[in-house]
Amino acid sequence: MDIMMTQHHNVVGLDIGHSTVKVAFTNRAGNPQTLIFPSAVSPAINISDDAEAGRALDDTVFVSGGSKMFVGDTAELQGRNNTQNNVSETWIDTVEYQALTMAAYKKTIQAGANITPNTLFVVGLPTSLYKSQRDKLRALTQNIVGHTHEVKVLPQSLGAFQSIMFDANGQPSQGRSLTTESWGVIEVGYFSTDFMVMRGHNGKARWIEDASGICSGVRVAAERLSRILSDEIKVNNKSITVSPKEAETALVTGYIRHFGKINVTDKVQRATSIITDEVLRSASRYLESEAATLDGIVLAGGGAPLVENAIKSLWPHVVTPENPRFVVAEGFRRFGVGLLMARSTLQP
Repeated sequence: MDIMMTQHHNVVGLDIGHSTVKVAFTNRAGNPQTLIFPSAVSPAINISDDAEAGRALDDTVFVSGGSKMFVGDTAELQGRNNTQNNVSETWIDTVEYQALTMAAYKKTIQAGANITPNTLFVVGLPTSLYKSQRDKLRALTQNIVGHTHEVKVLPQSLGAFQSIMFDANGQPSQGRSLTTESWGVIEVGYFSTDFMVMRGHNGKARWIEDASGICSGVRVAAERLSRILSDEIKVNNKSITVSPKEAETALVTGYIRHFGKINVTDKVQRATSIITDEVLRSASRYLESEAATLDGIVLAGGGAPLVENAIKSLWPHVVTPENPRFVVAEGFRRFGVGLLMARSTLQP
């Protein structure tokens, strides 16, 4: 039993998002844990203050070619205008993605994860990119975490489904059935919003192709808010400039900092309407024909709070997890634990 439980704990769920990196893992005591840091990357610089230089070491990685990069909080604080984040479909090909994955691995070890040879790493892709990029992402992640470990790539929205169907120990959740229940998923990320339907049919969970797809994510609201603020707010008769990152923060807080706090709640409501409207249209297109016969619809992702009221007014059986931002990474971890458990029962 001890050997079996050690195996089951060696799973890391990675959600390398355009806005934040989320990791779900189990520590050496067997307790599920999570960590999060900003998806910020910048070239490393020399820091003269000894204390700050020491803190920066935790946020420093060396990418292929030997370039030294800051990530996370240090990249945001020290990188300033040099912070990089390539928001595109080719993101996994970039140095930024490589740096963030390396940082996730490093920080997971520092946080006390139970990583031993043959640890299973589960990482995701947007549904629309899964088929074309899964092999490339598996090879990239494998090179970073090492070939003594196993890497599995899944569609991101599947992580949200798995977080509902499995409990923290990788067992089927109480009252849930993978083989008989049917669930929809709406996962609102920064780059894209993913939709999926999984149907229990003849003893198996089946992915419904025509009910899967994507639309824009939170970035369109952040970009719109940035334009609105630049057009409508003047300081000393001059337009202000708000970065997409600052606008994204304002979507949550309702204010920006420009020589003090400026309340922009009314403008946030106008900006979020664009993502709400698009998610509602796409949800109707992908899920409407399935929705009435689903056991529920999981609303997940960091952007879930922006569209929650509108989606729940459309369908009453929408379920929003307690911490929707971590749902994908935690779902990956739970799936991995269940997978290792199933394998162990097949071993002689």
